[in-house]
Amino acid sequence: MKLIAILCACKNSTDKQVYIPIREYEDSSISVFQRGKVRNLFKFIVSESFVGIQKGTRHEVRHEDYHIYILSSLTHDVVAYAFTQGEYPRRVIYKGLEKVLDGFFSQLAIGYQGIKSDEKIKILAIQQILKDYSDPANVDQLTKVLNKVNEIQVILHEDIQKLLEAQGDLGILVEKSKYLDNAAKQLYKNSKKVDKNCCSIF
Repeated sequence: MKLIAILCACKNSTDKQVYIPIREYEDSSISVFQRGKVRNLFKFIVSESFVGIQKGTRHEVRHEDYHIYILSSLTHDVVAYAFTQGEYPRRVIYKGLEKVLDGFFSQLAIGYQGIKSDEKIKILAIQQILKDYSDPANVDQLTKVLNKVNEIQVILHEDIQKLLEAQGDLGILVEKSKYLDNAAKQLYKNSKKVDKNCCSIF
């Protein structure tokens, strides 16, 4: 179990578009040849799932070897995502995501509402969280003081399709996505024609 990425998405209050200004990675365990595709896949998942996530909710998604943990702000159009290799202790990762949101608002406050692009914003507190939480053993002592797991329901989705299905046909979302290149889009189309796991990207 290893935390490899933290992303934060937010909605512009004027154009109502979703942007991903926070993107921090520690994905050295992923092949350099696959790293770009994996990052684009993560951004695709964030951008397309955002609108279906209600404020103040937590979600967990499993996709192949990756687990995606999602925490939505209670009062703002901001959602934090943690991508891990293998299952990560829930109480630890959601505590980390709470800190991510704290770091986000400490630096940006409501200024996030004016963000108009995916231009990366560096927030040192979030970069440090990625380092501290890369291995849950690093921060497990912090969570031992908790008396109980937060009672907010964790919504477990079987796969990416289940998370995104409320946003429409997955094929159309893939085709329209600005984060997936033509090769990835074609691979998805091909994977729908044959029943082989090796050809599936979702």
